[in-house]
Amino acid sequence: MDAVDFKIACQNVFRKNPVVIVGTGLSVSMKIPGMKELQAHLIESLPSIIKNGLLDEWQTCTESIKSHGLEAGLSKVQVSTELLTHIVNISADYINKFDATVRKEIFCSPTQSFPFSKLLAFLFKGLPPTTSAVNVITPNYDHLVEYACDIAKIECINGFSGYAVGTFNEGELKTDYYTPYIRAERQRSVRDFKMHQSIRLFKPHGSLHWQKLGDHVFQHSELFPESKRILITPGLTKFEHSLTDPVMNSIRESANQCLRNATAAIIIGYGFNDSHLQTVLNQRISEGMECLIITHTLSENAKALISKNNRLIGIEATGEKDKESLCYANDVSFTISEQLWDLKVFISNILGL
Repeated sequence: MDAVDFKIACQNVFRKNPVVIVGTGLSVSMKIPGMKELQAHLIESLPSIIKNGLLDEWQTCTESIKSHGLEAGLSKVQVSTELLTHIVNISADYINKFDATVRKEIFCSPTQSFPFSKLLAFLFKGLPPTTSAVNVITPNYDHLVEYACDIAKIECINGFSGYAVGTFNEGELKTDYYTPYIRAERQRSVRDFKMHQSIRLFKPHGSLHWQKLGDHVFQHSELFPESKRILITPGLTKFEHSLTDPVMNSIRESANQCLRNATAAIIIGYGFNDSHLQTVLNQRISEGMECLIITHTLSENAKALISKNNRLIGIEATGEKDKESLCYANDVSFTISEQLWDLKVFISNILGL
C-alpha cells in the first residue's frame, strides 16, 4: 500500500458514519494533564488534607500506585468511600483548572482554531438525512468535545437538558427527534418533518460539572454545597460504581449500543488500556468493524489489536522530532513523511480542510 492508497483508506472510514472515540491523548495535546501528571498531583496533595487512618490507607495506595501506575495501582487495593471522595474532588479540581485555561485560549482566540472541531464538523456535514447524530464516546472528564461542538456551532446532546442547571434525562441519549418544516409540493405548502441532527456525546466515566444532590442528578459549572461529583475514578470500585449508579449505567449501556450498531470507528488518542470501556469495542473489532486509530504513540494493546485485525488502520509518530508517521494497514507498516498523527495535519492532508 502506498501513501495515496493509505489516504484513500482513511477517507473511506469517514464515509461510514463512524462512532468517534476520544481518549486522553486529545486532552494531553491541549495541555490538560494525563494520568502521570494526575498521579503526581494526588501523591503530593492528598496527604495535606487527610489525617489519621486515611493517611495509612493512602500510604498503601501510594505504594501500589508507584509500583504499577495510577490505574493499575488503585485496582490492586481497596479504597474506602471517604478516601475515594477525596481522590475524586482533588482530581476534578486539578483537571478543572486546566480545562478552564483551554476554554479561555480556545474561545478568546480570534480564529478559535481547534482541529478536533473541524473533524466533528466534517462528520456532521456528511450525516445522511436519516441519521440523527455523530456519536462520540469519551472517558475524559474535561469538556474538549463540548468546546469543539460550540466552535462548530453544532448542538451537543449529553443527556442533560436545561439552561441554568441541566437535569439528566435518560431519553436524551436514546431518542431520535424530528423537526417540522414546510416544503413546497405542486404549488402548495406541505407540513413535513426532518431528522433533527446533533453530536451525541457519551461520557461513561462522568464529567467535571456532573453532580448529585440527594436523588437529583444535574450539571452545573460550580460544585453545589453537599453535592457529590459524578466521576468514575480508576480502581476496584470502577465497575461497581458504573453498574450501581443509574446515570453512569444508563450512559454506559447507551454508549455500548452505539458501538454495537456502528460499522466503523475513528479512535483518537486512546490507548486501549481500559477494560471497563472497551469490552464491546474489542468485540466489534473482532467482528470486523473498521477502525482508524490516530495517536502520538500507539500502545502495546493497540498494536496487538492491529496485528490481529487487518481492518484496523493505525497512525503514530516516528522519525526525528516526530516529523514522520508510522502507518499500519492491511498487515503491513510503512513510513509516510508527513505528520499525519497530528490532527491538524491529518485534517488538512487527508480531509482537505
